[in-house]
Amino acid sequence: MKFVVEGHVVSKGQRRVFTKEIEAPSEKLAKERTYTFFGANQGAARNHVHIGKVAKL
Repeated sequence: MKFVVEGHVVSKGQRRVFTKEIEAPSEKLAKERTYTFFGANQGAARNHVHIGKVAKL
C-alpha cells in the first residue's frame, strides 16, 4: 500500500514542510519509515520530525 505523509521538519531553527509518498503495509509503518528517511538522509532527530497527517492512496 502507498501512503502520503505530511508534516514538517525543524532544522537549524527553520521549519520545512514536507509531503512524502511512502510504500508500507500499514499507517504505523509509514510513519516509522518517514522518521527513518529524515534521520538517515538529513540527520534529523526523531523529535525534530513532526508528522501531521497520514493518508492512504
